[in-house]
Amino acid sequence: MCEWQRLRTRINHDWLKNEYLKNLDGLIIQIKSSQSIENKLCRELQAYLKRWSERHGEIEKLLNTAEKGLSPRTLFEKEPLIRCTRKNKDWLAPLIHGLWLSRHDIRKWVKETETILTEANQSHALLQSYYSVTQDELQILKTLEIFSDLVGDLSRQISKFPGKVITV
Repeated sequence: MCEWQRLRTRINHDWLKNEYLKNLDGLIIQIKSSQSIENKLCRELQAYLKRWSERHGEIEKLLNTAEKGLSPRTLFEKEPLIRCTRKNKDWLAPLIHGLWLSRHDIRKWVKETETILTEANQSHALLQSYYSVTQDELQILKTLEIFSDLVGDLSRQISKFPGKVITV
């Protein structure tokens, strides 16, 4: 598994799907059932907001390195292609990368995922501002649900990326 795939697994599977989203959805259920945001729930909400602030940069890194990490030109760093001469690598690796880009619109996938991430970040900022200036629990809950939905969309979008380096 290449480094990009390990990063994708760590972010999307280990953190987003199995930790963050499950806990966020659990918090939403707790808030709905209690009809108020009590002190314990306030602390949990603050912790989830802080956790997003701390980790969303990892998603940005994943997206910024997707093309390089998934390109078949990375195969020139492994056996048997590592044995190619520098001269051959200099023309063949960019050619293969270009062919791969023409067949797999990785840049479009990245752009679509960046759009969802931007929306999630905007929703997160809105949620933080509502939380800090109002105790309107209904507004906070609605915004929290929107944020949770966007994080789910983000996770599903990241899951659409190839699970391995695709050759031409």
